[in-house]
Amino acid sequence: MKRIAAFAAAALVVAGCGPGPQPVPFFTDLTLYWQFVDQDGNRFGNFTGANPGCVDANVDDVVVTLIGPGGRTVWTVPCVASNGIPGATFPQVPTGSYTWTVEGWRAGLAVFSMTGGGQVFDFPFFDTAPLAIFPNMDLFYDLPSGVGCTGIFQISFQLDNITVPSSPVVEYSSLNAFIPCGLPPNNGFTMPSIPLGNYGYRFIAAVDAPPPRGRSLYQICGFGLPPDRPIVQVAGGVFVVAPLSLPFGTCP
Repeated sequence: MKRIAAFAAAALVVAGCGPGPQPVPFFTDLTLYWQFVDQDGNRFGNFTGANPGCVDANVDDVVVTLIGPGGRTVWTVPCVASNGIPGATFPQVPTGSYTWTVEGWRAGLAVFSMTGGGQVFDFPFFDTAPLAIFPNMDLFYDLPSGVGCTGIFQISFQLDNITVPSSPVVEYSSLNAFIPCGLPPNNGFTMPSIPLGNYGYRFIAAVDAPPPRGRSLYQICGFGLPPDRPIVQVAGGVFVVAPLSLPFGTCP
């Protein structure tokens, strides 16, 4: 099925009504689509509104730097356009040869990046796939002995960046991704392109309903946070196993 452009291209009006080919405009609209690729080669998104990939990659904004006949221009756009498409249209750029850098940003930091280019004439579009700058972090969780996934709606969590302990930043959370309950070996998930630093989970919980009504059935609070030893993201990626044991309640 032909993909619908991120934004409708501006109509080109040419003087005269005689037959024959229309001239190539000196200005045109350039559309870029994006998906994201982690360091394990996993792809997030398929360039369509049905699967944008921005949520799973935890990308908030995309910074696009265009270098072409008109010079250098930097655009910051939402990862998902208003119509649900993972991309953006840059209107009325001069036609010609371009290079571009596409960066996926999270919490004010670039976590995916790629450079490409092409000939820009007659309202073109290009697919881009920025690569992860940092390694992944994988979390595995263990439910109490004898407990299955019956009655568990999802695994809820909050990963804090505590590189600056006085002002922790929420790096990744269940607000960014839906994590269904799974039994071994499917009792884990990947958080792609986590910047190097010190991390800990404010909470990891098996909950019985979506937020804000979800009640934690099994949980662990402050996993990897001080005074416990923080989880440290290292160059090869890291995985941790969290035992979910405490019943009910809410972590501080």
